[in-house]
Amino acid sequence: MNFSAYVAQVANSDVRFTGLLLVLVNLLPWGGVFFWDWDVGNIVMLYWAENLIIGFWVLVKILLAAPLGGLFLAAFFLIHYGGFCAGHGVLASQLLGLPIEDPMGELSWPFFFVFVEMLYNITVAVFSAASTPWLWCFYAVAFSHTISFVYHRLLRREDVDKQPRELMSQPYGRIIVMHLTVLLGAFAIEALGAPIALLAILVATKTVIDLNAHRKAHAKAEVQE
Repeated sequence: MNFSAYVAQVANSDVRFTGLLLVLVNLLPWGGVFFWDWDVGNIVMLYWAENLIIGFWVLVKILLAAPLGGLFLAAFFLIHYGGFCAGHGVLASQLLGLPIEDPMGELSWPFFFVFVEMLYNITVAVFSAASTPWLWCFYAVAFSHTISFVYHRLLRREDVDKQPRELMSQPYGRIIVMHLTVLLGAFAIEALGAPIALLAILVATKTVIDLNAHRKAHAKAEVQE
C-alpha cells in the first residue's frame, strides 16, 4: 500500500481526527527542508525528541492506571526508557555530526538514576542548539500527542483496562522499528550528500510507519465500540 493509500485509509477510519493530525504534523519536516534549509540531522533529532513526548504520556497512563502502586513501575519506566532514549540521542547526535560538544555531560546522579541524568543532559544539549523553527515544530508535535492522549485515553477511555506493566511496553516496538528505519535512511542520505528527494522519502517513510502504528494501536478500541 502506498503513502496516499495509507492516508486515505486513516481518513476513513474512526481515528481519522488524530490520524489526520498526525499526518499534518509529520509534514512539518518537509517545511524544514524546503524553507529552513534543514539537513538530515535536524529531522532525525526532531523524531528523537518526539520519543520524549511519547514517553511522557505513557508515564501519565501508568500513573493513572495505578496512582500508588504504579509509582515504582513509573520510576522503573523513567529509568529504563530514559536510558534508552538517552543512548539513542547521544548516538544519533554524534554519528550525524551535530554541533553538540558534550551531549553526555557530567554524570553524578547515584545508581540507576544516572540514566535519567543522561537523558536530561542530552535533552538540554539538543534544545540549546535548536533553531526557532525546530522548536516550533517540536511544540506542534507535542500538541498533536497531547490531543491524541485527551481524545483516546480521556474521552474514548482506551487503555483503561490495561495494567501498568502492559502500558510500559507500548512505546518500544514503534520506536525500534521507526528509528532503525530512520537512522539507516539518514546514514544513506549523508553518504549521498543529502539530496532533497531522499529527505522527502525519509519523511514519507516515517509518516507511513507512524500511521500504521497509530491504526494498530487503536484498532482494538474500534472493534470494541
